[in-house]
Parts: sequence; C-alpha cells; structure tokens
Amino acid sequence: MTAAKAPGSSAEPDSPDAIRRATAAALERLAREQLPRLLGLARRLLFAEEEARAAVREAFAEASRQGPLDRPDAPERLESATVRAALLRARRLNPVETKIEALLPRFIEDGHHERHPPDWSDLGANRGEALRAARDAVRWLPPDEREALVLRDVTGLDDDTAARHLGVDPEELKRRLQRARRAVRGLLEAPLRRGDL
Repeated sequence: MTAAKAPGSSAEPDSPDAIRRATAAALERLAREQLPRLLGLARRLLFAEEEARAAVREAFAEASRQGPLDRPDAPERLESATVRAALLRARRLNPVETKIEALLPRFIEDGHHERHPPDWSDLGANRGEALRAARDAVRWLPPDEREALVLRDVTGLDDDTAARHLGVDPEELKRRLQRARRAVRGLLEAPLRRGDL
C-alpha cells in the first residue's frame, strides 16, 4: 500500500513538473538578488536604459543555456554574459572608426607636448559639465580602448576581472587603459582651453 500524497503535491521530486518549478524558483531568486547589480553594470557600458535592460535579458537567457541557474557559479556566469551582451550592443550602437593614435596627445622631439596642456585644476564650478563632456569623450574612443576604460574606471572591476571579460591578459588591459585615459584627456583639452569646462 503506497502512502497518500500530501495535499497540494502533484508531482514526484524528480518529475518534469517539479524540475520546472524548482528552476523557475531558482531563476526568480537569482533575478531578485542579481538584477540591480547587473543592470548597473549594463547601464555603465551602454549609457542607455532600454539597451541595458535588453542586454540583461539576453544575459539571463545565455546563462540559463550554459547550465542550471541554481548552481553556485550562476552569478559569475550572469556577470560574464551581461558584459558580453552589453559590449556587443555598445559596438553596434557606437561603431567608432577613429584610430586611437589620432586621439592621443602629440609630442615634439625633446619629449615635450606639442601644445602645452591646459590647467586641469579649476573645474570646480563646472564639474557637472566636465563629467558630461568626459562621458561624451568616452564614446569617441575606439571599442578596445572604450571597453577597457569603462570596465575598469566606470564599473570599477579589477584588472584581472576586466581582462577576463575582454579576453586579454592584464598587461594588454593596462596598455588599452593607458591609451584610453590619454585620449579622453586629449579630447577634453580643446573645450577646457575655450573655457567651456
């Protein structure tokens, strides 16, 4: 004689219905815990709310194809998938053709700047305008440098994590980051000289 099922239990623990319910519950819990962080990451990479939300949806779909979302590695898979989805969207939205060399400061033979850099110490009154100008300057960077700068300086990922997301070693990440920072500085020099910042 078999024991009667408890009221409300309609499936065995390993039945397809039970597995689907457990998967849905794991997905809901993971989304509740991870969504704010992942959306923040995607927003910093894309600068656009709808694009960021679309990237996170794609990330959840990709991560779930890689394996169950109740596994301990699910948050890491989701972060990686979010970065990949956001970077792909950013490349489509900002297909910059400029070469990084064109954005870097120029130097004369003795090692000095071709043009004396402006004074960066007096941005206090126009800090908000300077931040907007810096964000616009980042969009002019070629994808390799833009991605390194955003992952490291905007999202705050460490060198190893940012390098892993970009598929490069940490030394290459640092080279891209250095070029990106110098290029952004160069892009901001003209408005600073004009007094726009």
